[in-house]
Amino acid sequence: MKRISTLIILCSLLTPLFTSRILFAKARLWSIDAALTHVIGGQSVLVTIEFRGRGLAIPIVFSTNQSVVPWTGAISNNRGTIIATLLQTNEVDVLTTLEISATWDGIRRAMLLFVYPRPSDQAPSLSSPDNYAVTYSARETLSWSTVPRASSYEICITPEGSTVCNSYTTTRYQPRTSQSLGLEDYRGDLIYWKVRGLNGPGITPSGQGPWSSRRSLRVTLQSARLKSPAKNAQVNTLRPQFRWQAVEDAHEYQIEVTGPNNQKQTYAVFSGTSAFSQRRFTPPANKPLPFIGKCTWSVNARSINVTAFGEPRYARRYDEIRTMTIPLSAIKKKTFSIKKKKL
Repeated sequence: MKRISTLIILCSLLTPLFTSRILFAKARLWSIDAALTHVIGGQSVLVTIEFRGRGLAIPIVFSTNQSVVPWTGAISNNRGTIIATLLQTNEVDVLTTLEISATWDGIRRAMLLFVYPRPSDQAPSLSSPDNYAVTYSARETLSWSTVPRASSYEICITPEGSTVCNSYTTTRYQPRTSQSLGLEDYRGDLIYWKVRGLNGPGITPSGQGPWSSRRSLRVTLQSARLKSPAKNAQVNTLRPQFRWQAVEDAHEYQIEVTGPNNQKQTYAVFSGTSAFSQRRFTPPANKPLPFIGKCTWSVNARSINVTAFGEPRYARRYDEIRTMTIPLSAIKKKTFSIKKKKL
């Protein structure tokens, strides 16, 4: 009992000592962070420095790779104290990486801040195509003048009668002044297009320059015009020859024949074949048309395009559908003869 009592007394004497060391442990620089990591030059950024532990008034060396600013603040008696300071960035002409750091008691914490040039107040001038132009191609190249300090450009395309701006952004940090776009989605439409310069992420007003004036463009894509069989023709074969005119930028033609009961027969004519270059096709002997009667046929010109929304896809285009009739006599009947054997 005496030993136990002595141990209890010893613990009661040491407990305040350990408690005081824990409660009054020296504050430690823990982290540094900023509300934004991508900013436009001249924009202010809220930077936070976090301490953990206890302490008194302390001098903090808060610095960037442009300046060093000693800062003195007081650590409160709460753990996880956060000190906030407002950093004003400078104007830059090119993308600049800014290192922000805080040092205290031999411990240093740092982070990177990306500072972009402020967009120019200058709007790009549109170069081509001309205003009121008409395009017959599934792709069209839009071009414009350079905007100072732009890291990319945004193209806005709006169909007539719509208020929706379908935007496409050029590759960031490679500020091209032209862009080839697929226009399949606007076939037959009158569209309006305009361009503006972007800087940095380009998602905030501070990173967006003014829009250019807009131009109109009529999208009239070329289709496969049919040549033969003629309209309402009667063909006396299940293997008629189909002929059509060439379509610019076509990679494949599809001949689609629809029978009386909505049966469909499709033939593909691929690039590189003689049928493709001559724009004529006859169904093979092992795959004739499987029906007779009144039919319709058309030729689909298929192109591999990238739409204005950046989606690669096959585009199908055809305007003309013709009617033809395959009579019953087109079916060749096999005749059998019986040879008499001489006895």
